[in-house]
Amino acid sequence: MIIGFITGSLGVVWPWKKEIYTTDIAGNYMTDASGNPILENYSRYWPDLTALHTWLAIGLIFAGFLIVYLIDKYGQQANPA
Repeated sequence: MIIGFITGSLGVVWPWKKEIYTTDIAGNYMTDASGNPILENYSRYWPDLTALHTWLAIGLIFAGFLIVYLIDKYGQQANPA
């Protein structure tokens, strides 16, 4: 069940996306009461695998997984059940 929640939230946390703002008939951005453009949706895309920042982001993803794994292993050793 938790895998379903994680998979469902991938669209929200997906780092490679471009904002799509609401426009009027003339193509001008519509704004809210504060003057900020109204966000309609995101356009998600696959990253450019030749760019350094893409590999940095992928490396940080794996580093995060490794840190969580090591903390879990340490917790199992410190408090064996």
